[in-house]
Amino acid sequence: APGDYDPGVWIGTSSDPELSISSPSDNVVFSPETTNISIVFSVQNFTLSGDNGSGMSDGSGDGYIVGTAVENGAAPESVNIFDTTQAYESLVPGDEATLTVELVDNAGNSLSPAVTASVSFSVAEYTQAANIIALRAGSSGDYFELTGEAILTFIGTSRNQKYIEDASAAILIDDDSGTITTSYNVGDGITGIRGQISSFGDVTQFVPQADPGAVTSTGNTITAQVVTIGDLLTNLDNYESEWITINDVRFTDADGTATFATGSNYDITDGTDTIAFRVHFTGTDIDGTVIPSSSVNITGLAAEFNGTVQIMGTNLVNIVLGVERNGIEGYAAYPNPVTGNSLTIISNSIENKRVDIFNVLGKKVFSQTFSGTQKKLEISNVSSGIYILKVTEGTKISTQKLIIE
Repeated sequence: APGDYDPGVWIGTSSDPELSISSPSDNVVFSPETTNISIVFSVQNFTLSGDNGSGMSDGSGDGYIVGTAVENGAAPESVNIFDTTQAYESLVPGDEATLTVELVDNAGNSLSPAVTASVSFSVAEYTQAANIIALRAGSSGDYFELTGEAILTFIGTSRNQKYIEDASAAILIDDDSGTITTSYNVGDGITGIRGQISSFGDVTQFVPQADPGAVTSTGNTITAQVVTIGDLLTNLDNYESEWITINDVRFTDADGTATFATGSNYDITDGTDTIAFRVHFTGTDIDGTVIPSSSVNITGLAAEFNGTVQIMGTNLVNIVLGVERNGIEGYAAYPNPVTGNSLTIISNSIENKRVDIFNVLGKKVFSQTFSGTQKKLEISNVSSGIYILKVTEGTKISTQKLIIE
């Protein structure tokens, strides 16, 4: 009987014609960018004939496939198919289709019994989001077009990742396939990003489906939002992927000799709450440096991984806020806030000094050296905003927040 087993041989194997659709899978939803797909068939125990040049069988095989498509509820349309791959073209967002295929003989007659298969598929539509907070309100798998401008705040070191932020929120762009081909710089404004919401390790991500094209502005800055560890623990989703600053925290692993290593987490505490400081990005100047033993202010990207709340460091400048604030004897910098075009630096020593000003993303925007106990610096080329002022005198360093109005 069919299916009986006899010393290593199955008896009764069916020789009936078989037809199935290998691709696409049933009820798949394609990206809104999809215009053409390939329908792939699997045919068993049946030899497909060729096309005689007029869309009919040339009689060289057992028959052919008739495909009937119903698209968006319209009248069915049929086509004769002589290969195991068939192009389906001219798709647009919002299309819904059901394709039914049947094996027929060379005269176009159904087999007995009939051999059929079917598949349904659709093309998604973009939902327009005016800002990132509206984008983040979507669910994983949803497609959005971000119609408002977003500022590129950081470029990751893997998977072509980029962080973008606007006045409402921030989100991580995960572009492992390299869909975005336009070259952007930190501070560039990008408008019209189209992509799909996804999640990895509880982090909301935006997977691009098309290249947004040319920048819509340049030279933008994002001011880091000052938060507490308690704020992050209570509602990280309000800050995820944003630039944040956490003041007056200490590293619990600091012992004067322990150093940072890329790919590692280090607990930071404000005396009440604790989260992780992550050295996530490769190639930064954080890797290998000694973990600060004193209280520090940290600016970085708010993040999480599988429920572990983190702040991700990007460079040393954004770790030393407030550290060695009085390292230089007699040091002072005024006025602060700066209301004109100049900043005066004083100290007790005539030793050479280097003055560096960094924006909150760690980019150096001003640098000058001088000797003597006092120097009035012309800083008219530095735009209004919040900065980090770092003065180095020999082995001594003083840093502080600098506001330029």
